[in-house]
Amino acid sequence: MLVGLPGGCTVFERSQPLATVTIYGESDRADDAWFALVPLADPPEAVGFGADGVACLQGAIGSAVVRFDGVPGAGAIVREQVGIVVPEDAGDNVFWVSVAADGSLTSGDGVPVWWQGDPQVC
Repeated sequence: MLVGLPGGCTVFERSQPLATVTIYGESDRADDAWFALVPLADPPEAVGFGADGVACLQGAIGSAVVRFDGVPGAGAIVREQVGIVVPEDAGDNVFWVSVAADGSLTSGDGVPVWWQGDPQVC
């Protein structure tokens, strides 16, 4: 069942098949760069990167990994999509995002070249 939220997002019940998502992020912005899985869960599966880090999220198969212009579920809107959640036996759900000081985004799949240390396992 989908339920509407402010900002045009939806919430789904957790009865759908889930997969784990790993997001590596870095941001040169003064405020946090927010990413979440859409449709939003209740509570949302989201992360705000203030510098660099890694997050483990769980989302429904087919959910989009997206960038928001603020805190997901609190009136923020989707800015752009960076990936899709696939079944864990169909591929890796590992994404990286890099937000420049001017707000421009680069993204990709897998562990980013700028990540220092061992890959994180969710």
